[in-house]
Amino acid sequence: WEFMSPIQLGTTPLTAEMLEDYHSTRFAFEGRMSDQDLVVLSEYCKNHEITVLDMSHCTGITEIPQKAFEETALEIVTLPEGITTIGDEVFFYCRSLTSIQLPRTLERIGYRTFFGCNLKSITLPGSLTQIGRLLFEACSSLTSVTLGEGITTTEHSFFWCCESLTTVTLPKSFVVVPDAFFGYCSSLTSITLPANVTEIGSRAFKGCIALSSVSLKGTTPPTIDKTAFDEANVNYSIIVPKGCRQTYIDSGKGWDRYADHITEAAE
Repeated sequence: WEFMSPIQLGTTPLTAEMLEDYHSTRFAFEGRMSDQDLVVLSEYCKNHEITVLDMSHCTGITEIPQKAFEETALEIVTLPEGITTIGDEVFFYCRSLTSIQLPRTLERIGYRTFFGCNLKSITLPGSLTQIGRLLFEACSSLTSVTLGEGITTTEHSFFWCCESLTTVTLPKSFVVVPDAFFGYCSSLTSITLPANVTEIGSRAFKGCIALSSVSLKGTTPPTIDKTAFDEANVNYSIIVPKGCRQTYIDSGKGWDRYADHITEAAE
């Protein structure tokens, strides 16, 4: 807002001509944005080199429809509170997108929303109850992701081919590590799984060639698929709570296959 005078919405419908009159690549809006205003904004961004979009002071919209800003030049996006749904592929292949602020009201985010974006880090709000598959596919610059408290799982292949990813913070509420969750995250060296995790899916760590340790906080072993570590670094360690190594191995939940990798935490 320091560098942009916001466009007032709610009295006159937004048009491409109005946006043209600003001769700018950076836009901020305030007031009530209609669905038609959003359609106009979406088309304008697709046909112009718009780099900054600040909608934080907008009201009236609850959903960003699928593909709304795909393959645009956006670099920085701030979405307003009140949005509950971001559709499939909304920011698909926005190769310059480095920063996005998601609202705390967000409940659903679609398939491949951030495919191929240039994000470095992102926090997903704990309000999310549905998170689409391949959300961060091919985000080659992504290094750090935090999932907010309240998120329990995602759909499969969440971080597929995020080759720079090194830091992932999972909430205590997280219960299922889905199939191919960290597939081909070739820079990931360690991860801590919260105590409430009950299941680790197939190919969860597939292709994690730098993986050195997976720490589990639960004294009750989750189930683990026999393919969880396919094509991963062969020298990884599985660190379980003190006194729980044999519990894991004898649990009948698949850990006997990984017995040679299991060690106990010091405390």
